[in-house]
Amino acid sequence: MKGFSPDPKPKRNKFGAKKQTYNGYNYDSIKEAEYAEGLDWRIKAKEVKSWTRQHKFELRVEGVLIAKYYIDFRVVLTNGQIEYHECKGFPTDLWKLKWKMTEALFDKLTEGETAHLVLNNKRVLSSHNIK
Repeated sequence: MKGFSPDPKPKRNKFGAKKQTYNGYNYDSIKEAEYAEGLDWRIKAKEVKSWTRQHKFELRVEGVLIAKYYIDFRVVLTNGQIEYHECKGFPTDLWKLKWKMTEALFDKLTEGETAHLVLNNKRVLSSHNIK
């Protein structure tokens, strides 16, 4: 049969990222898995209270759902502040659009939270709830 391959080659990430498992969870890249490990170390150092992965933001404009964005990590600091962390290697056009929407809608997305938006370990935005 033409085009049939009994042992298909595994799909490779077009940007060269290699999937990685850390602590029983699969991550899209080695960088992301290493970031998760770093957050665990920050828990041991008592800088971070807890963290979760793949936090979903619904990006809505005037009540219309435009897109869903899964930011890499939601981090709760020991002082109660919240940080949303994205570790990005190659920024695609789609990601850039979702990131700009996340920045524009950040206060609505984090309503009632004292929150920061962090990209590759650099704080880029704080909610209006922070004085």
